[in-house]
Amino acid sequence: MEKIETYIITGFLGAGKTTILNEILKFFPENNGIIENEFGKINIDSSLVDAKYEEMYELTNGCICCSLDGELYSVLNKIALDSKSNIKHLFIETTGIADSGKIASILKKPEVATYFQLKKIICIVDCSQVLNQINEISEIQRQLISSDLIVLNKYSNEDISTIEKTIQKINPFASIVYSKVQLFCKEWLTVENPIRPNFFRTVLVESEQHEINSVLFESSNLLDIEILRDCLQNLLAVYYHQVYRIKGFVVGDNNEVYLVQSTGQNIFITLPKEQLSKSNQLVFIGKKLELKTIERILKPAIFKK
Repeated sequence: MEKIETYIITGFLGAGKTTILNEILKFFPENNGIIENEFGKINIDSSLVDAKYEEMYELTNGCICCSLDGELYSVLNKIALDSKSNIKHLFIETTGIADSGKIASILKKPEVATYFQLKKIICIVDCSQVLNQINEISEIQRQLISSDLIVLNKYSNEDISTIEKTIQKINPFASIVYSKVQLFCKEWLTVENPIRPNFFRTVLVESEQHEINSVLFESSNLLDIEILRDCLQNLLAVYYHQVYRIKGFVVGDNNEVYLVQSTGQNIFITLPKEQLSKSNQLVFIGKKLELKTIERILKPAIFKK
């Protein structure tokens, strides 16, 4: 029986996983399945996958490495036993805080490995943020440790040499590549995976529960986009140690739908390729976030009915 070639795309919040996934899918024109895992209650990233695929499975409001591992088993079982499925390549985009090593261990279980062949764990690194985050966020280290291929992304004037040396200390066996000239090269997928000695183990304390939480801001009112931009920028400035990622869709006073995303301390509000939603849904991911605080900060941007 021909096994389904499986790739895990991991990386911390805002690293650029969905963008890289779209690039990888260009090399696989057909027979693709995607599992999108979103830590928040709604899945924003699934709407941003614009490459061709046959099936997409969305797992939200938790991580498939821990709280949603049962749901992951169910999806894998469905794919494996569906006689009508023509999926030959499976791409799993994890949440930004997932432990990809745990996901890999699921795929390597005998009953799963009968149907799926884990080809590579690909970790995307946001070079503009990683040196500030790597020592305080253990999830980043776990993602790096378990990866076969590490893609350095989003860099301009950063000290790439320091970043690379820091990553090599955490995982001396992974291949490290750069997305500067080309976001992703097909040849990177064919690089032989590292052979890790038996003594190579993560020394991090394992935990089934993440310290990070998510909150969902929703409103049926129209929003003033420029005031919203200022409010979100102020939120990031005041709570920069707590807010790791903002993403979602909002409706402006012109009834246009806008895509909102944060990268580091920057807010990007753009028109999406498709008008997918007609309501305001913003997901905030970070540490000890409270909805009432976010609602208070965003209040000036809300038009009264």
